[in-house]
Amino acid sequence: MTAQRTEALHPNAKELDTQSLRDIAALLSKSQTEAAATTMNCLNAIASGASAIAITLKYGETLHYIAAGSSGLMAAADAMELGGTFSIPAHQIKIHMAGGLPTGVVMPAMELYNNPTNQFVAGFLGSPAMNFIPASLMTDGDTRTMGVRPEDLSVQSGGPLSVTVSYVKKLGGDTNVIAHIGAHQITARLFGQHSIMDGQTLTLGFDAKSALYFDDTGARLRG
Repeated sequence: MTAQRTEALHPNAKELDTQSLRDIAALLSKSQTEAAATTMNCLNAIASGASAIAITLKYGETLHYIAAGSSGLMAAADAMELGGTFSIPAHQIKIHMAGGLPTGVVMPAMELYNNPTNQFVAGFLGSPAMNFIPASLMTDGDTRTMGVRPEDLSVQSGGPLSVTVSYVKKLGGDTNVIAHIGAHQITARLFGQHSIMDGQTLTLGFDAKSALYFDDTGARLRG
């Protein structure tokens, strides 16, 4: 049986370090373009793989990432985003990296979503993205930035956030409400179907335990 190879030295790599930086950049760009074009010959296999992934997750089974090197790091980043973006339970995503993951990478995927270390991470993971508004809208004089995820917001009579609806996305099982508090935009992900109209005024509330706070540098404030 002929062994399959996943990596090999490119013929143009010989004496690469003797070429100008511009020529090296052009060579790398051309190689990347050629590599991307090869996927057109594998569309059926890609579609089949995507279907297998969807079925695996739908029925509660585990998706395994088997990876190595720089492509493995991209796979790890993809896996870490899945949980927050698509609400996939952490136990359904496993990463197997040759040599292990770099020190400092937090796994499983949902840990970063539930416990982000700073404002950038909190806003990067999840769709719709976390809302960030001045905490002074809740408490006069509070200089912190408050973060609350769209799915943690709900319509509450007498809620602390009075908003004006700008746009409503009716997605069948979900209703995404994009609204404003003054100059600040906020998105609420409401489960189910809701009769909410553009221009309507709503009061939103949330569990105080779900709110995160950040300082003016974006660092997470705890306690």
